[in-house]
Amino acid sequence: MRSMTRVIAAFAVLAALGLMAAGCGSGSSSSSGGKKAEVVITCESCVVTAAKDDTFAQFYKQLTAAFNAKYKGRYHVKVTPFKPANDADAAQHYQREGATGTLPDLFTEQSNVIQSVARTGGLTDLAPYLSKDPAWKDSFVPNAFVSQTDAQGHIWGVPEQSDTIGIFYNKALFQKAGIAAFPTTWDELLTACTKLKASGVIPFAMDGDWVTQLMWSNLIGTQPGGAAFLQAGIAKGGLADNPTVVKATEYLKQMHTSGCVNKDAFTGDYNRAAAPFLAGQAAMVANGPWMAADIANAKLKLKDIGYVPSPGSGLIVVTGSAGWASGAKDAAHREAAVAFLKFLTSSSEMYRKALMTGSYWPIKEQLTAAQVKQLEPLSYNLIQQAKNVTYTYPNSKFATPEAFSSTWINDWPAYVQGGMSTASFLNALSDTLR
Repeated sequence: MRSMTRVIAAFAVLAALGLMAAGCGSGSSSSSGGKKAEVVITCESCVVTAAKDDTFAQFYKQLTAAFNAKYKGRYHVKVTPFKPANDADAAQHYQREGATGTLPDLFTEQSNVIQSVARTGGLTDLAPYLSKDPAWKDSFVPNAFVSQTDAQGHIWGVPEQSDTIGIFYNKALFQKAGIAAFPTTWDELLTACTKLKASGVIPFAMDGDWVTQLMWSNLIGTQPGGAAFLQAGIAKGGLADNPTVVKATEYLKQMHTSGCVNKDAFTGDYNRAAAPFLAGQAAMVANGPWMAADIANAKLKLKDIGYVPSPGSGLIVVTGSAGWASGAKDAAHREAAVAFLKFLTSSSEMYRKALMTGSYWPIKEQLTAAQVKQLEPLSYNLIQQAKNVTYTYPNSKFATPEAFSSTWINDWPAYVQGGMSTASFLNALSDTLR
């Protein structure tokens, strides 16, 4: 996945069939005998068909079916699939639907997309529903709704994930290159890259967007003051005037110019980073815990893969980077959408999602020893390591507008290849933040 949004794009739109046999419009179905009509809600991010190797799609297929079975006769989710080509496409699509009053009752997207759609006036404010059900609201971890909340206190989305994002590395390739352990400092990383390159493998797989920005965030966040900058300071711009940002940017450029990354690391296509790692051709890649499922389906041996914090003792910890939003038009459809969101974020569904995808929950899940034993070990062990790192911080991609990433994809190649100075590159990024 190129990002969490790519995860969403991967699972959200594999459906091509509706779930209703007949009469499934965007309203309530007819009823007889005085029974209350079944409320039909549309969902552009739900799934009814899924590839066997797409664990997220498989989860959403089961979720949709389970919700419809539980609420049969009361609520029914009708799948109306939409597949965005990228984040910008998703933003334009939902902004257009918001402006024309055609938003679905349910959809999931990255938080910055949801916030932009909220400005069209078409989204349901979920804050009253959370306040009306304190048990539901209190079931979430602290600050779960920060990315989904605007300055007026409206909550436009409900998160379904809280991810600790580290670096996957191939122990077998490290051993072949004569490297005993994963680097704990940034100087050690460059040394390891030199040895890995000499051994005939790609040291670090990148893509010019998602993975690259993860490493930029790690480089910033593991410096004093860097975590606070990523949390709030980045939105103010002025990147070229920040020594921490300049240092991180120039180090990341050095990784490219010294041959530490793949030659096609400028495309903005996540698969350019994922494919060589999954094929055993690259020694390292930064990504979220959901990649563990891809690793298990690849030819790699799980015992040969490690998942660790960044050099400099830092970890990206993200809660609410993406969320479920509702464009329901009336009270009945809003209540049905909220029922779906409560079902999605229930303890049983969140645990099942973790088992299927390796992606963790934003709720205060209480697990037994037996349940822990069933979880994917790479990602769960990283969560335990998170308790001892020096720095935790968000990902820059989730703290900036879509234009930031678009500019990054367009200008990063020119910067690395000498066509732009550090100041020019960072000023171009800062311009997107105004």
